[in-house]
Amino acid sequence: MKKKGFNLNESRCHILEEKVIERVKALEVEINHINDDVDTLKNDNTILHKMQVLLEMQTNSYKELVDSNKRLTENQIKFDERLDGFDRTLNSLNENITLLNKSQKSLQHEMASIKEDISLTNNELADVKKKAEANEEKSKIDMRDIYKKIFIGIIMGVAGYFLAQLGINFK
Repeated sequence: MKKKGFNLNESRCHILEEKVIERVKALEVEINHINDDVDTLKNDNTILHKMQVLLEMQTNSYKELVDSNKRLTENQIKFDERLDGFDRTLNSLNENITLLNKSQKSLQHEMASIKEDISLTNNELADVKKKAEANEEKSKIDMRDIYKKIFIGIIMGVAGYFLAQLGINFK
């Protein structure tokens, strides 16, 4: 037996059913929001992962840059040391060239003095040579001249003999 009219149980069920439906709709909206939040978190997680990879790459790049700067600094120090050595070498060369130039000038002066001494010695040698030639001329025996003098002496002796034989008296 059913009564027509207002049924309190039915009405309560209907209200409860509407509340459940509203609640389910609200939960569905909330689930959709949660799903959106989960998707956003997944995207954020993906972005964070990419950022972490980028950060690692950047960290590695920074380490490589630091190492490269360290090597460059070491190379610059070595280059500076070599440059200092080259500078010292150039300075030594410059000093040696300066000493060489001074030595060359001194040597040129000495050579001029030696040339002058040689010239004087050559003049003295020429004088000695002339004197030696003159002495040699004096010490040479000219046989023609001797023969000539002997011949003249013989002629004079023979002429004197003949004159003495003839009786010519030279007084």
